[in-house]
Amino acid sequence: MEVVSSETIKPSFPTPAHLRSHKLCLCDQLSPVFYIPLVLYYPMPHALVTTGAADVTRRLKSSLSLVLARFYPLAGRIKDNFLIECNDEGVKFVETRADCRLSELLVSPDPSLLNMLLPIEMESPEASTGFLFLVQVNFFTCGGLAMGMCISHKVADGFTLSDLITSWAKLSTGEEIVSKPPRFDASTFFPPSSCLQALPVVELPKEKSVTRRFVFDPSNISELVAMARSEHVPHPTRLEVVCALIWRCVTLASRRSTRAFGERSVFSQAVNIRPRMSPPLSESTVGDLVVVFLAEAESGKGEDDLSLRELVRKLREEKEEFLGNFMRKEMAGEAATGALLRMAETVGGLLKGGGVELYSSSSWCGFPVYDADFGWGKPVWVSLVSMAFKNTIIIMNKRGGEGMEVWLTLTEDHMAEVDRDEEVHRLATVNPGIDW
Repeated sequence: MEVVSSETIKPSFPTPAHLRSHKLCLCDQLSPVFYIPLVLYYPMPHALVTTGAADVTRRLKSSLSLVLARFYPLAGRIKDNFLIECNDEGVKFVETRADCRLSELLVSPDPSLLNMLLPIEMESPEASTGFLFLVQVNFFTCGGLAMGMCISHKVADGFTLSDLITSWAKLSTGEEIVSKPPRFDASTFFPPSSCLQALPVVELPKEKSVTRRFVFDPSNISELVAMARSEHVPHPTRLEVVCALIWRCVTLASRRSTRAFGERSVFSQAVNIRPRMSPPLSESTVGDLVVVFLAEAESGKGEDDLSLRELVRKLREEKEEFLGNFMRKEMAGEAATGALLRMAETVGGLLKGGGVELYSSSSWCGFPVYDADFGWGKPVWVSLVSMAFKNTIIIMNKRGGEGMEVWLTLTEDHMAEVDRDEEVHRLATVNPGIDW
């Protein structure tokens, strides 16, 4: 790949003086320092091939400037893990050329190679000191392109990134944005703490790891739902059964690899708290507004303690406890600050404690990123990349919304055990090619 250009894009008009300082909310302060990555793939139609890449980049840069005026804090810089100086310093825009066809990349997409499509490493400390949003537009010899994006997790979660992308796409085509404008009032509900200035609270575990992509077709998911039904959970959800299967698989892999059958296996599921607050926050509220609930598998000496039904039951019970107790009681009013700090302390303790495997899961299934049409059609695929942190599980919808993709990152020895798991390989396809 060859870098053709790299420049800074600033908002289309200056941020007003009274908006020049944006306080982080407590959730932002507690967030680990890294970038959320996402790549959108477009096979270029013939009509745009003839106009050339220059027309594409002009359109993207112009509309990016417009959307930055709408999401003005993203053009600023974080100061002391407390606020964003909305100084319009801008975001990074990189253009590259790849000496191959897009179809060659997608015939069997290697997660580790996909990192080349991003403008920065996701674990870069610049997520708290430099650009808050970066874009790399990669052109292929066939005229197709892949748009790699990174947004700082200190200021945004997947919901904010999705809102940014869909707004940017509409501005690129001249379409009116009918969604609610972004709101920057999260600190009103979760005031920042001065004691957390310049203090990263949670450090995610980094070891030599490998990422695999497991794709579940609708028929496989239906089979899992049927297998997981029980008296306790007669109607398990698609997400519950896929999470339970992966949790079972990785726990068994860990036990076989380490022979530590008494080791605790804890599953962490991220939850968007916007609609679950009382009163609910707007879905357009900007920030890293997710918290987690935890479920723990029984420690045993074999595999019988990890049945799919049992793990689905645990996930359902912990989620109901989380929604009924934590969100309605502990997160009510002024008590929310203490509740968030205690949760961060609990997760941090699990990450640092011995004898615990903590698996961090997040679902992106509700994000409308497959609708992002910048003027040359919708993406044929939306992907993550090889992740930097072990024991991460991110679940996305397939194009069309019925199937699911699981992006799983484990240490090399644990992944080697997963590769031997017959049940997972019967129900999912590992890293299939992308059709369009």
